[in-house]
Amino acid sequence: MKKLIATLLALMMVAAACGGGGNGTASPEPSAAPPTEDAGEGDVPETEPEDDPPSSTIDDELDDEAAEPVSDDEDDESVPDDEAAQPVPDEPEAAPGPAPFMNPGECAEGELTDSATGVTASTIKVGIQQTDFEQLAELGIFDSVRGDLLEVADALFAELNENGGICGRMVEAVTAYNLPFGSESALASCISLTEDEQVFAVIGDYSGSGGTEAGNRCVAEAHNTPLIGANFSSRDQDAVSVPWINAGLSRERSYEVLVAVLQAEGRLDDLGNVAVHSDVDTARLVEEHLVPALEAAGVEIAQRTIVDAPPGDVQAGITQWQTFLELYRGDDISAVFMAGDIVLGVEQLIQSGLDVEVFTTNSGRLRAGLRDSSDPAAITGISLGGPMYGPEGDERFQECTRIFTERTGIEIVPTDQLPEDETDWFIVMGAACTRIDMFVQVAAAAGPDLNNETLQAAIDNLGPIALPNQPFGSFGPGKYDAQDGVALIQYDPSIGEDGDFVNISDLVNTAG
Repeated sequence: MKKLIATLLALMMVAAACGGGGNGTASPEPSAAPPTEDAGEGDVPETEPEDDPPSSTIDDELDDEAAEPVSDDEDDESVPDDEAAQPVPDEPEAAPGPAPFMNPGECAEGELTDSATGVTASTIKVGIQQTDFEQLAELGIFDSVRGDLLEVADALFAELNENGGICGRMVEAVTAYNLPFGSESALASCISLTEDEQVFAVIGDYSGSGGTEAGNRCVAEAHNTPLIGANFSSRDQDAVSVPWINAGLSRERSYEVLVAVLQAEGRLDDLGNVAVHSDVDTARLVEEHLVPALEAAGVEIAQRTIVDAPPGDVQAGITQWQTFLELYRGDDISAVFMAGDIVLGVEQLIQSGLDVEVFTTNSGRLRAGLRDSSDPAAITGISLGGPMYGPEGDERFQECTRIFTERTGIEIVPTDQLPEDETDWFIVMGAACTRIDMFVQVAAAAGPDLNNETLQAAIDNLGPIALPNQPFGSFGPGKYDAQDGVALIQYDPSIGEDGDFVNISDLVNTAG
């Protein structure tokens, strides 16, 4: 169980770090406690658990050996290991980039006032949500030492403030830690930032760090505080009246984008007989988004299976899978689209001896299932990813790490090159650079009268946005997941000790 939780944390962070992988960029998550607990003023309405998309940012990625989106999912949002990957061949030219990193330039004229909670005439106060890796290490769950996100935020905001801040306001950051299981810790972190610290916005993703979604809903719904960098579903957006944006793909759009990219690459033409599989938590999204997308692309679905075994009851899940496998054999299934139940499902497919391709939006869970399986090479695993630049990242990410190193003296070393027992800053930088850059750009676009309403209007009218390791992105009315650049990735067990993803298509700008 400890290994499972540690794997999850690593994969999710990676997804959030690179901005290029799947929005679901997540590995198997511990069973989440109900989203509502008695938190007094911060009570959160119940929510239906959903599957994390491949996060990119790409926002979920958190793999020890890798760095982020396609959802974060991470982060998640969410992504293949950057240090093992190669640049995407013939990558199309990105749209004109935004202002220089941490230098948004001048804003529209206007008086600076105390315009919102956390916003005074001279300052903007933001909260940084992060997993308490130090406590996880004390509990014996996680043995990797991770850098502190607040130290990254302080360095980047110091650079920003020297360049005039955001429309003349200086940005201050505070942090709150949470553990990645159950809702109690997430709610406590949320309340610390929103009620005690009175921040204008929270940067981070409670679900993307392996915790429950209760923290996200607590921030955006219960406390009407903008949430920057957290994965979401349409139900989340419907429940809130404040800005909630993510760098990676939303859960719904990730399914549609997967099918669109497969179709564009001609990979739907010879799939053979197709099965669509999910667990009960992801069934609604699959029925409303994946199944219609496949049918619209001309794919006939021979089998639709749903596992409803109780969470954590592996034997019950295996028993149900034996029935599914017989159905697959009977229909000569050669391709399986999976959402939820990926880790167990992958192993069951491998042990069955079926020759299948597995497609999923959640690269993190796919990787976790394959690398820990009995035969990682037995089936073909394909997911969504983003651009892979190698450990140095693209120019915007390089600028982010340069600023941090110059201000702290800390060199950023790729995770797979890090000496044992040294602090890992690489994965942390991926998530922080993307989310902070995203906040700075949208807040600057809101102008001098910064509040929830002007921030939302700025996001709706922003259009194209470039983020670290994510050259194609955009926001607009109803589109609050930035990532547009997507590539197909395939798991290769021969890379390194644990295998990794490689790009098998060019980067596709899904925004057109």
